[in-house]
Amino acid sequence: MGRIKDLYIDQINLESAWLDLLAALFEKQGFVAISRDDRSSSRPAPDLVIEADGGSIIVELKLHRSERVPLALVRNAFAQLDRMVRVAGAQRGILIIPQRLVKSHYMAVQQEPHELWGLDRLIKEAHAFPEIAADLGELLRALRVGAERPPEGSSDITELGDTPAELPPLGAGTALAEKLEVLPPGKKNGAAHKFEKLCEEALRLLFDKDLLGWRSQSDIEQGFQRVDVIARLQPAQSAFWSTLSADFRTRYVVFEFKNYIDPITQDQVYTTEKYLFTSALRSVAIIIAKNGAGESADRAMRGALREQGKLILSLSMAEFCALLRGFDAGDNPEELLIRKVDDLLMAIAR
Repeated sequence: MGRIKDLYIDQINLESAWLDLLAALFEKQGFVAISRDDRSSSRPAPDLVIEADGGSIIVELKLHRSERVPLALVRNAFAQLDRMVRVAGAQRGILIIPQRLVKSHYMAVQQEPHELWGLDRLIKEAHAFPEIAADLGELLRALRVGAERPPEGSSDITELGDTPAELPPLGAGTALAEKLEVLPPGKKNGAAHKFEKLCEEALRLLFDKDLLGWRSQSDIEQGFQRVDVIARLQPAQSAFWSTLSADFRTRYVVFEFKNYIDPITQDQVYTTEKYLFTSALRSVAIIIAKNGAGESADRAMRGALREQGKLILSLSMAEFCALLRGFDAGDNPEELLIRKVDDLLMAIAR
């Protein structure tokens, strides 16, 4: 683990490094790490199973690059942990989120007999073992890569009015994903309109605390152009959106929904690009396309960034539904967007 600082850690390797550290920590504490996550199974598998007197303990890790961890994600992750414990017949579970958690996080979950560890608890547990504590510091620094601009005042961010009573119902993401998946592509029988409505509902579920002022079918320039949805960034909520706002001088995000039979082409990207104006602080768009983006669309998105400084990302239906199901499991939906921004920026050539 001491070699962490010498490695470039992408998200997959970063998660693996965190699990290595947790396994080492529990072994130091006298537990035996008996298994790691099994990604070959179709069912959600525990990240780590440790052996204790009286039975096994399921350990789940949720990584977030932002200082703010939404209550809904904590509640959903805890519900998934409880299901895993019951399916495995384990003694109890531990959910580990290496951020500073606040009172409302603990209020949002029914803890007994499980445990919720935030950053303070993790530091306390690692403090007795200097090598593990040092590696923990390295991993915490690596975790912040991609979200370099924490929001102002993030050290004392709470949920800003969010309460457990206001959380969406459990399984809300999966329910929306299933509706989107069975909806046929094209415009027949109002499918395109239904697709737009479901996509907007899904976006509000995923990013309700990060974006505000949602406007559907918003006219631009006296009605000559009409975007599907436009929303205003609330960068103080999220390090990712704060970084996006600063890097691309944007205050708004445009969303376009394409329920097309075929992958979108450069033509759809060029149309979306017309809605973006850097002088109006509107330079970021996300296209959600039923069947993804073709090669010409990818080229057009790179060209818009290289030549105009406009960021256009595309999400296929498979990716979008994975975000929704991940939301139900307590996964951070920003992570895919971070990777897409990284991939696009690193692929740009003159």
